[in-house]
Amino acid sequence: MTDNFSYYVTKYFIEELESIKEVSINTKKTYRDAIIQLINFISRKGKKIEKLTIDDFNVEIINEFITNLINENNLKGNSCNIKLAAIQGLFKYIRRKNIKYINTCNEIINIKYKKVQQSIIEYLTVDEIKKLFDSFNTKSFVEYKHLMILTTLYESACRVQELCDLKFKNINFDTNSITITGKGNKVRVVPVVKTLINNLKKYCNILELKENDYLFQNKNCGKLTRVGVQYIIDKYVNRAREQYPELFSFNITNHTFRHSKATHLLEAGVNIVYIRDILGHSSITTTEIYAKCSLKLKEQELQKNYNSIQGGITYSNQEQEELLEWLKEMI
Repeated sequence: MTDNFSYYVTKYFIEELESIKEVSINTKKTYRDAIIQLINFISRKGKKIEKLTIDDFNVEIINEFITNLINENNLKGNSCNIKLAAIQGLFKYIRRKNIKYINTCNEIINIKYKKVQQSIIEYLTVDEIKKLFDSFNTKSFVEYKHLMILTTLYESACRVQELCDLKFKNINFDTNSITITGKGNKVRVVPVVKTLINNLKKYCNILELKENDYLFQNKNCGKLTRVGVQYIIDKYVNRAREQYPELFSFNITNHTFRHSKATHLLEAGVNIVYIRDILGHSSITTTEIYAKCSLKLKEQELQKNYNSIQGGITYSNQEQEELLEWLKEMI
């Protein structure tokens, strides 16, 4: 059995990621970039890339690489953990293929992830979503098309790559739903409002889309890209900011629409289990982060618990408002 590192890298991508796991193209790129960065890091120490063997890798080297990412590349904890996960995935594969290196692989696989401070999820309010969508000039087909892209992104709560992958055949005009293929090729059917379905039908009829045509295409009739979607978002959000300078106060990305829809569904009282299925989460724990970020939900719970307090203590309206404000600031 060979000890050549590049041999295992090649086999890992072909056998593991392509054939077995069937991961998305974006995941492959993320893993590829992480391993290339690691190889380049080691090559800077004077080791020729083509002569790298598994013996050139150990816990110390991997930890040094991660530290270098933090110090020189200013990478945050979560980004470093993604790189580490890619490297550990490769060494799990090597462990299965070459028992000689089982100890080295185990040590690398057991490297602890960096602690990550949970970031606050920012989302658009219902009013901001409405004002943004109302700002489009639907008499212009280009703006109408861009409105369809953003409303589909919001109403379906899909990821941006899932949006780019949508085809005409994925829209069910009879059941008012969209079939979405997500991470790991998992398929989910998401119900959407009839208004969106009617608008999409009009849009598809204008373009005379066929079954296997991509739903949203760029100006060259090619498949829409993540960068293209972000360009559209930036264009109309910046325009809306000029009209409503007090709104849209944070950096709005394609994922903001997904966050916003999930939060709005929770605030509307939709069961979190259904929201999990709409978002395509494998665990409800992931979905629960939206409950933590919604101020409206916190207010509702505070009011509910306040009303259920036993005892004869009463507060004036002003005292109630002051109490709620204080609690909101403390939570």
